[in-house]
Amino acid sequence: MNERQKLRHFRMLKGFSQNGIAKKLGITQQAYSKIESGQIKIDDVRMKEILKVLQCSPDNLKEIEKFFTPPAEKG
Repeated sequence: MNERQKLRHFRMLKGFSQNGIAKKLGITQQAYSKIESGQIKIDDVRMKEILKVLQCSPDNLKEIEKFFTPPAEKG
């Protein structure tokens, strides 16, 4: 699971829409969608802004993978 997939899953767990996150970041929903899909490259500053809006630490983002990885893949 890549960082963008983790952002998407965490956003959904928190109950945010792409539009809601985009508004808090001061960008369009389309721009945020491109971030999640990997069409727009983001730097560390933007990632920190997104994590702040999601109230998520980098460690939380790392941990989310275990909740979305099928048991057969967990090893």
